[in-house]
Amino acid sequence: METRTFKVASAPALVVPSNVEAEAAVLGSILIDRNALVMVLPILKSADFYIERHSWIFEAMGALYAQGKPIDALLILSELRARNRNEILEPLYLNELVKSATSARNAEHYARLVKEVARKRQQASLAGEIAGWAYDGDLCADAVDVKIQQAVLERAPQEGGAFVSASDAAGQSILRFRERAENPRALIGVPTGYVDLDAKLGGYQPGLIVIGAVPSMGKTSLALGSALKQARNHRKRVAFISLEMTVEQLTTRLVSYLSGINTDVIQTGLCDGRPLTPNVIAVIEQAHRVLADVPLWLIEMAGATSTEIRARASELKAREDIEIAWVDYAQKLRDTGENRNRELEAASDNFFECGKHLGIPLVLLSQLKRGIERRDSHIPEQSDFRDSGGIEASADVAIGLCNEDNYHRFDNKQVNPNSKYENKNELGVYILKDRVGKGAGKAAILRWLEQTGQVEDATPKRPDEYRRDHPEQY
Repeated sequence: METRTFKVASAPALVVPSNVEAEAAVLGSILIDRNALVMVLPILKSADFYIERHSWIFEAMGALYAQGKPIDALLILSELRARNRNEILEPLYLNELVKSATSARNAEHYARLVKEVARKRQQASLAGEIAGWAYDGDLCADAVDVKIQQAVLERAPQEGGAFVSASDAAGQSILRFRERAENPRALIGVPTGYVDLDAKLGGYQPGLIVIGAVPSMGKTSLALGSALKQARNHRKRVAFISLEMTVEQLTTRLVSYLSGINTDVIQTGLCDGRPLTPNVIAVIEQAHRVLADVPLWLIEMAGATSTEIRARASELKAREDIEIAWVDYAQKLRDTGENRNRELEAASDNFFECGKHLGIPLVLLSQLKRGIERRDSHIPEQSDFRDSGGIEASADVAIGLCNEDNYHRFDNKQVNPNSKYENKNELGVYILKDRVGKGAGKAAILRWLEQTGQVEDATPKRPDEYRRDHPEQY
């Protein structure tokens, strides 16, 4: 049998990526000024160092910082002796490290140089694994593609997901603690965009948040309005992924929110059948200019699977450094499984891992099954999520929405003068589960603007003012 030989290109004399000088400069900067560690810890882990003794010195520095001790040669040697690692280090070597840093102010720059080559070592390792899979006769091409996609997701740039030494973890934890101690009323997570909700939830933290409601309760209105506020008011980098609406439809809604003008007017260019006045046109054009200036990414992904959305979120994190992602909504996912509930459970697990892996909150909207309208109370319960695919099981936070007006839209005083119900124009946001805080069982009442379908705060107060004036709720 004839066979063809394929020549595989080989790189000449490969050298493992490293920057020993930058590693020494990082450590030297910290020896000059222990506060340089504050700039370095969010960037580097001890595993990022190529030289093993540099890694051990960095761990010792982190431990000393966490203990509130000075970071000097004597104490580092003492810490290394306590870890049975002092035999690899000569006392004079620490003094040499100090000479490697021109200034402690450059510590962050040195740290990024070290991180860059550490990532390249990881990429080289992955390339070797991919080659091994490609030459494995037991794996088909599709299986290799899946393994490559999974491996790329696992190695996407992020701070979490890898092993972290106790000294690294303690160093990072004490930085967070001191930051909170200096400003105890500051939000811990990404602002929700709504004062009352922030005051009770503390913002959205990395992981999975699910927001559920029966149809026509305002899920998309709340989510899109929140994303806009996060991007515009707080300058957070936000991704909004829709499985139902096009980018054009999302944009029209956002312009409506910004201008206060109904979407029908924006889409048709008519108001009550008449051409728009110059003033109205100017307001709509100004809203477009405001929208163009916010760090918000709109992505339409009709028919996508949770894995495809996770890959897109990872890409946006790497390319645009997004700080939160919204997905609208779970029941439109095209994941496969033995039944729909198992599909949604697997998808929510995937999103939970994605949020933790990327270090961002991933907010997933979910449609709850009908039947709530037959209950005395229309407020969603946690069991309603379980009846709609069980997606709340993976979630850190589960929120249910209730717009009481929608249950009376055919029987209210505006429609029927004899009705006893008068529209409240309120959207109730009920925190049903809060694994990371104390929000469970609390509710935020927001204002529903019927003209644009927009959701706004019912109170103009800031979160710290709200906490101060309503201590009974906390």
